[in-house]
Amino acid sequence: MGRGDILYRWNVLPWWPLALCWAALAALAVVMPIVQPARGDVPFVVDALGYALVWGIPAWVALLTMWSVRHFGRVVVTRTELRVGRHRLPVDRLSRDHLYLLARDLPELRARLEPLPDLPWPRLRLLARQARWSGKPLGGAFAAPFGVSTHPLLLAGGSAVEVATRDLAGLVEALLDVVPETPATGPSQPRRTGVLLPVALVVVLPGLVVGGLVWYVGAAAGRTAFALPDRAGDLVRRDDARLIGDVGPAFSGVARVHLDTHAAATYVRDGGKRPAYFVLGGEGTVQSPPRLLRQALGADAQRLDPGARAGSLWCTTRELAGTWRRVCGWADAGTAGFVVGLGSPSEGYAELAARTRAVRAAGTRTEG
Repeated sequence: MGRGDILYRWNVLPWWPLALCWAALAALAVVMPIVQPARGDVPFVVDALGYALVWGIPAWVALLTMWSVRHFGRVVVTRTELRVGRHRLPVDRLSRDHLYLLARDLPELRARLEPLPDLPWPRLRLLARQARWSGKPLGGAFAAPFGVSTHPLLLAGGSAVEVATRDLAGLVEALLDVVPETPATGPSQPRRTGVLLPVALVVVLPGLVVGGLVWYVGAAAGRTAFALPDRAGDLVRRDDARLIGDVGPAFSGVARVHLDTHAAATYVRDGGKRPAYFVLGGEGTVQSPPRLLRQALGADAQRLDPGARAGSLWCTTRELAGTWRRVCGWADAGTAGFVVGLGSPSEGYAELAARTRAVRAAGTRTEG
């Protein structure tokens, strides 16, 4: 933005205090090495720098303080913004009606701006008085410098900001040249709840109740359930109490946390006698299938295709009852279960996953 776009500029400090500090530093750096040179063969430049750093500390502090005050107290008005220090506020956010109120109270402006528009002056004055201690100070400083007053400027939405300046008339006159027309700002009116509350109680609340019942019935109608099947492919259920008691506790803890009901069983291959697989499964509302499988099998388990039904199927190898065995687990929104290979350890994840999918398909049903 060019300098021609700046319509108004005011600084809380003039330029000469800063120039005085710089002159004091220059005097310390040039005059003191001549009046009192350092001992030995110290170069003049090093001697001057030492005086500027050591004896010039008060001047440095004053310089930085005045630069900070001048920077945070700089007020600039352009055609689009009000800039105070590091803050920039678009002029279209300011209330032009409040600027008219300020101009009305400033004799040097009132004579130049007459006739003023007919505005609700008492209401504007009340809003300005209420915003006196609630406005956000612009500029970035914590407080205004000594001897400088802060003045609230109302925004079009009803809130306010504060600007520290000794030239309020010049600031208001510059802002009136760029701030667009705004409607008269008034206190917000309370909402009428006499009609809305009965409508909410008679229409909205019953609608929510009916909608909740419809959702619940629909969800219950499409809920999946699981029960251990008597047969799954070539597997036939033959419970072995000793194996169920040895392997079951490894998975029953996770099942109790995530499922409403669960049961365990062992299966033999069709025509066989020795248990070949252990199965534990159940049903409930599973909030997070991956979390359930992660707790039971570990995060490093291998993920496989769950098959025709949605959900997750993970497989891993873990120690159960003193023996390393392959385990596959499935989980979806309504069921979960685990299949443990009890036979040949050479059986791979793909074959065990196929057995798991068969057990899941045979035991899962859709209610409703």
